[in-house]
Amino acid sequence: MQKRLGLILILTIVSAATEVFGQSTVTAGTTEEKAETVTFPQWAKDFRRADIVAFGVFPFAWLVTVISVDLYRSAQHNWSDARYYPWPMTADNPVPWTNDEYKAALLIAGAMAISIAITDFIIVKIKRNKAAARARAFTPDPPTIIRTPLDGSIPPEDAASEENEPPGEAVPGEISGEAAPPQPEAAP
Repeated sequence: MQKRLGLILILTIVSAATEVFGQSTVTAGTTEEKAETVTFPQWAKDFRRADIVAFGVFPFAWLVTVISVDLYRSAQHNWSDARYYPWPMTADNPVPWTNDEYKAALLIAGAMAISIAITDFIIVKIKRNKAAARARAFTPDPPTIIRTPLDGSIPPEDAASEENEPPGEAVPGEISGEAAPPQPEAAP
């Protein structure tokens, strides 16, 4: 009992010390050691997504396959032998699977997982292509900006200069193609 208590005490002290002395300097947020952003090609991202989907689906595919194989074995024996019933209804001494049944179940579950990953890849690829086509089809026109004074009147000199102005030439008082704000008139 004392050895067990001593071991727990030592582990507690060691774990507390590792938390206190685990990091000696603060490096988070410093500009000198910024992590380089690594961009992967699209095929690598797609392959990684398919990998994650396939390995994520595999346990569920295995469960479905095991239940299906158990149902198949029970159906082969006319549903009368309790030793071949599927898992929740198995007898006290069920007949174990053969190596061939294990191999077939593993291949079926793997094929199901890979086919779902390929289906996911195709769906994502179609969505990505539709979004790219939509982006290519949308070419916005440059915006037309019309500036008028707050009272709604257009000064005659601004209207005349806009009609007679050749395109592409700058008019004095304009900044980057926009008309200059109207200047207040001098008081007499």
